[in-house]
Amino acid sequence: RALRRADRIVAISHTTARDLQRLYDLPADLIRVIYPACDPRFRPLPREVSDATRQRYGLGRPYLLHVGSISQKKNLLALLLAWEQLAAAGYDGDLALVGRRYGQGADAALDAQLARTPWRQRVRLTGPVPNEDLPALYNGADAAVFPSLHEGFGIVPVEAMACGVPLICSSGGALPEVVGDGGLVLEDASDPAAIAAAVTDVLSDEALRAQLVARGLARAALYTPARAASETLALYRELL
Repeated sequence: RALRRADRIVAISHTTARDLQRLYDLPADLIRVIYPACDPRFRPLPREVSDATRQRYGLGRPYLLHVGSISQKKNLLALLLAWEQLAAAGYDGDLALVGRRYGQGADAALDAQLARTPWRQRVRLTGPVPNEDLPALYNGADAAVFPSLHEGFGIVPVEAMACGVPLICSSGGALPEVVGDGGLVLEDASDPAAIAAAVTDVLSDEALRAQLVARGLARAALYTPARAASETLALYRELL
């Protein structure tokens, strides 16, 4: 009822706009796509600036990073299995899972694998982290990995790119639309071997890493508060 009474609907991506049209049978001209903004606090930081924050979360070693709820939708079992393959092959970094446990989407399979992994002490479950600490955790990571099954937008990959961190993500929902060429977008992020291979490429190929950092920074620069505010204001003016 709310959707059908609205003068306009703001969708956070073209993927979400298409979902609204398909699921609610809404006309396309009722929907306006305005991308969310990335907070300017997410930016590259000198190593010495981020070190103290990372140490507080037990992240003194190299690590792969995931930020987001601990839930089935985030496909973290595949990430954990991929990281185990990397550890078995000699990767000496930890796996950092930053975010709250989401009760409605609890991941029993992930918990079971965590209980039996031989590298459990190297998996860091930080719980929720204040926004002011997140940029340092992004900056310290070897790579950010985001294998989510579906996202209506996906602010975490944008934050990672804005911090100059190589990004590996799934093709779930709007992620290819949002990330563009700013990260490695996997066709099948349910395959741990595919995730592990992508991480290996990023860690071993300095040229690829530099390209991802540069393209990611350029892509993240599209999602500014000024742009989002300007487009939202223009929509209100159009309606009034």
